[in-house]
Amino acid sequence: MQDITIYQVPARMTIDQAILAWLDEKRADSLRTATAYEETLNDFRDTLRSAGLDLDSEPAMIAPLAQGWCRSSKRDGAQVTATTFNQRRSIISSYYKYAITYEVLPYNPMERVKRQKLGKKDAARPLASSTIKGGLAKIDRSTPEGMRDYALLSVALATGRRVSEIAGLRYKHLHRDGNTCVVDFDHLKGKKTATNRLAPRTTSALYAYLECIYPGQLLTLPGDAPIWVSFSDRNKGQAIGTRTLANICEAYLGTSKTHAPRHTLAVTMHNKHAKITDISRALGHSNVAITSDYLEEHLSYENPLAAELEDEFGIE
Repeated sequence: MQDITIYQVPARMTIDQAILAWLDEKRADSLRTATAYEETLNDFRDTLRSAGLDLDSEPAMIAPLAQGWCRSSKRDGAQVTATTFNQRRSIISSYYKYAITYEVLPYNPMERVKRQKLGKKDAARPLASSTIKGGLAKIDRSTPEGMRDYALLSVALATGRRVSEIAGLRYKHLHRDGNTCVVDFDHLKGKKTATNRLAPRTTSALYAYLECIYPGQLLTLPGDAPIWVSFSDRNKGQAIGTRTLANICEAYLGTSKTHAPRHTLAVTMHNKHAKITDISRALGHSNVAITSDYLEEHLSYENPLAAELEDEFGIE
């Protein structure tokens, strides 16, 4: 009689299996979303492990750490915005909800972490030209990572695109045209598409970086190759997520609010006397009324006569 081997089927998924399944579900909706969620969960899990905990530890132990992690910043003594806090909380909570559905975990410790209230002060503000120049000057462009950060910020400032749109760029979206580069953005808000032509210096910074990370490969590089790659040991060479972009903004521009470059482009164009139709086109707005409201919000706290008043009052 032939022996029949009976395999024991696990009663439920492990934590790691649940992570893979959860990310696969997110990937079906959006590759960008899955990448951002994976990066965020890995960062949270590293924080737990540094305290001797993991995702299945007691909720009463996880919740206080989660609260601190949600508001943590790369800068000493700084805190992230309420929007970033709530986004991090939501991502981790999403995993726990998935794990509960499939009976991997019995609880969601993020329910003990209160959402933060959003206020107008939490909105990203345009940055001064001196802040931009100083930030770019700080970047060490002798390293591949520095070349990436410089090129990324240059492209973000030149195009004014949203963080997810910048993070989602692939090689197929770039088209070299002489000393300029045409960039196609095919997944904008509202399922729109747009095209930007990068000026020569921005193009030069971008391709210097690309030649560094893909040496001699640009003529044969696959279209789905990521533009902005990670230098982390955990996912080296893979596309970075939105949180890495936030960290880059924070490191060099002094803010983790990734909308700041977009707002800076709009206000700077306004101050350079650009037509409102050109600003509207740059931002991808459907009509100039939206752009007008947008500018009014970001210019509302500035006095256009501030410098003249200093002279008038003798302020030195």
